Amino acid sequence: MPIAHLVELAYKLLGPHGMKVTQLTPSRVRLLSCSRTFDSSKAKDLLGYAPVVPLQEGIKRTIDSFSHLTAQNQPKKEVNDTVQWKKQTLIAIVILITLYINFVATTGYSAIPIAILVALIIFFWRFFGSKKSD
Repeated sequence: MPIAHLVELAYKLLGPHGMKVTQLTPSRVRLLSCSRTFDSSKAKDLLGYAPVVPLQEGIKRTIDSFSHLTAQNQPKKEVNDTVQWKKQTLIAIVILITLYINFVATTGYSAIPIAILVALIIFFWRFFGSKKSD
């Protein structure tokens, strides 16, 4: 949850400068961390409801409907895309190390340089991450 709050803060700061909308938000973390179970017994009692498909058959049909997402159905990626992404990642790491040395190591561990460094890490992560998925 703290990471989600940091990402949300970084988006609030960097959103006007072109940062893509973040997918990691506190509300999504809360939504995904809740367990949910559903029971149709009340519908059966009050309305006489009976499921058309049994639960196990429904699960099997759902899994089978996602066969287009298997690895053998995915398009082959060019080697050049991987090489380009690795170069960009290396450049980002070098820049972040340089920023760390300039902001944190030389000035001590004050909150403002660390906050700037965290914002820059999130920015580079989002920027280079979006290049990889394109």
